[in-house]
Amino acid sequence: MKKILIITDVQHATPRIPGIIKYLSRYGYDPILVSPSKLQEMQYFGGQRISLPALVSDIAQTGYLLYCSFFHFPDEMKSQFEGLLGEVRHIIRHEKIHAIVSSSSPVSSHIIARKLKIEFGIPWIADLRDLWSQNHNYPFGPLRRWRDTRLEMKTLADADALVTVSDPLARKLRTRYKGKPVVTITNGFDPETQIPASLSKRFTITYTGQIYPKKQDMGIFKQALDELVRSNTIRDDDLDFQVFGPQGIPIPKNEAIARQRDSQILLLLNWLENEGVYTLKIFEYLAAGRPILAVGGKGGDVIEELLRKTNGGVYAKTVDDVKKSLVLFYSDFKEKGVVTYQGIPEEIQKYSYIEIARQFAALIGQNESPEK
Repeated sequence: MKKILIITDVQHATPRIPGIIKYLSRYGYDPILVSPSKLQEMQYFGGQRISLPALVSDIAQTGYLLYCSFFHFPDEMKSQFEGLLGEVRHIIRHEKIHAIVSSSSPVSSHIIARKLKIEFGIPWIADLRDLWSQNHNYPFGPLRRWRDTRLEMKTLADADALVTVSDPLARKLRTRYKGKPVVTITNGFDPETQIPASLSKRFTITYTGQIYPKKQDMGIFKQALDELVRSNTIRDDDLDFQVFGPQGIPIPKNEAIARQRDSQILLLLNWLENEGVYTLKIFEYLAAGRPILAVGGKGGDVIEELLRKTNGGVYAKTVDDVKKSLVLFYSDFKEKGVVTYQGIPEEIQKYSYIEIARQFAALIGQNESPEK
């Protein structure tokens, strides 16, 4: 098999990179993972790793970001990646490496990959799960963004191809890096998690994950549900609404997945501003095989398009839209004892990590070093 280096921090890059690594061998590639940290079982919040700033006060968060802006450039893992360079150089000198793939965040993975590409002449693909200085959730001020933009353009100019997770994000990269190949490869799910489960006997609506108050709005859904319960359109004694995460009940990963699978409906909160952001959670929800109710945002985004293509659920922009969707789900539940799932299996499997790995393998094949 052809060997490739994958440079990332695996905890930040979960589940994308572990999912891809798991299935790359099917396509003739033997990945060697280079990561400062190891993958460990963690408290699970719908695919989101919780960082310090997400759990502290606004004042403490501002102080933390100010500290990072000055003392952690381009990110706090730069020194850890640099500490791996000796080991990685040893691997390259003793193995035939056909390509390097780096995945961010953290962006230091790209800086190390660029050094290795220049030093050894190995083709390099940069995978941006989130954009760098164009990140929709960029936390720093204009001076830091200017520094990040300069470093980003210098770094990624040497990549042979760029990858990101949605078409709107890919368009941003193509505008900045004219003439450079930019490919969309979405996140996905591990098909081995598609295990049938016994559904709840109640009208169960489940949300897993962190709720970002300035980025997502639970209020639309709560108002709609409260109005339906008060009018007895949905009977309170039929209903279970459960939230697992920092604002609800923290639970391990395997239990969160089980709760997704035994629920009648899965609630998804769209980002309010950005049309190009898939949450990791939506792919887990697709794997769960339960109807998705996506709420909020401006509409016309990648989430609405994904639900339309897969028929995996519905998008509801307003309170009235949410109420109409819930009434239809509840009527189905009362008639059949279950909310009918109408997802299209062949469309949903396009987001399996088997297929995502195939897409990466194809891109690697277009850019890898030829056999000597």
